[in-house]
Amino acid sequence: MFNNFDELHILRLPKIVNTFAKDEFLQLSMKVSKINEYGNKHTRYFVLTNKKILLLNKSTIRRKVLLSFIIGITISSKSFEFILHFKNEYDDDDLRLQTENRSRLIEFIVKTFATEFHIPLASYQVQDINLKKYVVYKQDRHKHISKLPNVKANYLNYKPILDEQENFLKMQQIYSQDTESKLLFGDFLLKLQDFEMKKIICEGSISQIVQVMNTKTHTYHIMKCISKEDHNYLNLKEFITFKKYTRHPFLIPLEYCFETFDKYYFIMPQAKCDLYKKLEELKKFDQKQLLFTAQELVMVLGDLHNKQIIHGDLTLENILLDQNYHLALCDFGYLRRTIKNKDQFYGIAEYTPPETILNKDYQYYSDYWQLGIILYEIAYGHPPFIDYDQNLTFDYILNCQLEFPIHIEVDYQLKDLLFKVIFLLQILAIIKITNLKNWISYGNF
Repeated sequence: MFNNFDELHILRLPKIVNTFAKDEFLQLSMKVSKINEYGNKHTRYFVLTNKKILLLNKSTIRRKVLLSFIIGITISSKSFEFILHFKNEYDDDDLRLQTENRSRLIEFIVKTFATEFHIPLASYQVQDINLKKYVVYKQDRHKHISKLPNVKANYLNYKPILDEQENFLKMQQIYSQDTESKLLFGDFLLKLQDFEMKKIICEGSISQIVQVMNTKTHTYHIMKCISKEDHNYLNLKEFITFKKYTRHPFLIPLEYCFETFDKYYFIMPQAKCDLYKKLEELKKFDQKQLLFTAQELVMVLGDLHNKQIIHGDLTLENILLDQNYHLALCDFGYLRRTIKNKDQFYGIAEYTPPETILNKDYQYYSDYWQLGIILYEIAYGHPPFIDYDQNLTFDYILNCQLEFPIHIEVDYQLKDLLFKVIFLLQILAIIKITNLKNWISYGNF
């Protein structure tokens, strides 16, 4: 199969993942607008697996359609609307949807369909802005009518979601060979152009992560590119200051930092993987792995705090693993963590400390709250507070109804630790770090 696109973090939601069959895998999740027969739009969460399509309204599954029921896709060339047409055996409406990410969603559907059934899927391009007349509604199913457009069908063969040409064009936007750059940190003999871009690894809300190769040494590195337009969210001074402390064995060192007229470029060693990918592979950590992870996290956080540095963005994605599977933190001091407008929130909602949601200052104990969230997730396979709706996730965090699934056996001392760093920190907003280090003792919790 191919890499999934999990915008809604469905893989972290056991109430959905537990409905999957053993041979069923997530392909895509994203937010869409569903348009009903009256033209009203409702936000829904679209989930595609290799077996079916789910349409969710927050925590409720509203529609479930087998992939084999799809007979075609109608696409408007004048708007972002499209229709998924279903066989008459399906006892509900065709799906009339709208999203600015339509191209990606359709490509995933087409590729998944072709992979599963070894046949292409028909698509119909029309000039209509409004596609209502092409929808078969539930009440018409018994009539066995078809509303497929009277145009020639295109049989789309699947293609890579991000092909080489698109990848190249995106990299050209990051920088070109004639871009003038200024070295802020690193070997003065090197220029930004000495790092050849290989591929885009991922794109965040305000940054791109690119694999690059040092053309002088032929070694591979990771480059984070951040536009200066997002300077309100970038704490550049703290990031550069971090170079003083990059010799810690559990911190990703900043090797180079370049500045151009419109961007900053941070170059770091290439890690083996991050903790999120490792958790995807293992589903959950065993007691020994948990202890090993907790010890190294507490050690590196303690050392940072002793130097008056708060990490500020502790997530599974920001905890990397080196070639020997030791931890290496990255992205410290990267975001100014405030939420003045929840609709413009940058970051991962389920790792957001209560004080940040309440627009209070991020503190040292906030790092330990996030540590508790991470330990809970690698113990149980999902975070303690999560929903498809970001604002509901924030509500769960503030209400702090911490539950421990009874079907997963976890050491009682770990539960006690999680209770202290998640629940007590939120209620009291204080912690004695020395006590925390005692709770995570070497050898056992």
